[in-house]
Amino acid sequence: MEKGVKVIAEECTVDYSNDYRTLVTKAKAVNPDLWLVTTSLPANFLRARYELKVGIPTLMTNVIIDALEVERISREVAVGVYFTNWPQSEKFINSFKTLYDTHPIIEAENSYEAVRSLAKAFTDNQEDVLVGLRQVKYQGVGGLVDFTSSNHTQINKAEAKLYRVDVSGYTEF
Repeated sequence: MEKGVKVIAEECTVDYSNDYRTLVTKAKAVNPDLWLVTTSLPANFLRARYELKVGIPTLMTNVIIDALEVERISREVAVGVYFTNWPQSEKFINSFKTLYDTHPIIEAENSYEAVRSLAKAFTDNQEDVLVGLRQVKYQGVGGLVDFTSSNHTQINKAEAKLYRVDVSGYTEF
């Protein structure tokens, strides 16, 4: 137990066709106080949670927005789910819209910065990209990108917000 939190189970899957029913059923049987879920398939997880009538308070990342807004799953399947969100910078959104005539998906900014960081690292050291990455520091579109610090516990310094899904939208806490 650390800081009053006791992890009672940890599950992982690499099956990208997973409908999550097995994992949701296992978690439901344990009946935890809170469920922390990270997944690249939020729609599949949310559907299984809804269909199996799981009322466990659930915290997810902002990937849930893509499931609700891009995949257009019903908000009803996500009611009561909390999620964090680090808003994209207006500069990035405007540049993306100018280039592609559409709004960027949630993780686009982070993905571009990751590729840009790796390109810089490879340019700095073609023999060992990890050594090159430790030399990368630049002003990214969303703020400072800095891999030179030995303290990597606070890489994302953007202010995050906490939201809860309800039938009509999102409520900020």
